Amino acid sequence: MKFNAKITEIRQNSGVCFIKFNSDFGEFAMLGLEIPNGISNDKEAVLNFKSSDVIISREKLQNCSLTNEIKAEISDIRKDEILACIRLKIKNFIFESIISANSANRLKLAIGDEIFAYIKATSLFIESIK
Repeated sequence: MKFNAKITEIRQNSGVCFIKFNSDFGEFAMLGLEIPNGISNDKEAVLNFKSSDVIISREKLQNCSLTNEIKAEISDIRKDEILACIRLKIKNFIFESIISANSANRLKLAIGDEIFAYIKATSLFIESIK
């Protein structure tokens, strides 16, 4: 689920790096084990994450460790007996969340619903630097 973002902050300590980004639909934070080559503030990066790493909530989560929040609209739902693929849209960015069919049923998700999608900072990664 690729998207472009500008690097706004880079910190490193004890072999762990923290990188902050700004995109068309919000700020994002990433934790990693090393700073990729060629990275610096104000550079554009292509960020990516797996659809199985997207957490969905009907309400804004508070008092939790998740920092990467996207308020999105459900544009499609494909569900079978075990899995549900929830297609989400914010502005012109479309991405997916793979969750259990049980979770989709429990949340009573429907096309057109506005939800909050969360991506752990450790699940976000830099695919390339522009």
